[in-house]
Amino acid sequence: VEHPSSVSNSEWTKLVKVVNAKQAIFLFITTNMVHMIPKRAFEGREDDLLKFESILKEHCGEKLKKRFWNIHRLLREQYIL
Repeated sequence: VEHPSSVSNSEWTKLVKVVNAKQAIFLFITTNMVHMIPKRAFEGREDDLLKFESILKEHCGEKLKKRFWNIHRLLREQYIL
């Protein structure tokens, strides 16, 4: 994950869980720590989103959960909010 002020690297095998929700993709580093990638970041680049989702399936298939809930419900369930 890259941001203008920081960079974070995680190995696929170290991820606890990956959730592909309607509005964002959540990469759980631990049960309480998560990187949230808003799908709006892929606006105008839908092919890149499909490619990223394909990479997630390839590397995290058994950890990948597809959710169509909204972000707030997901975060409440994970005790993040």
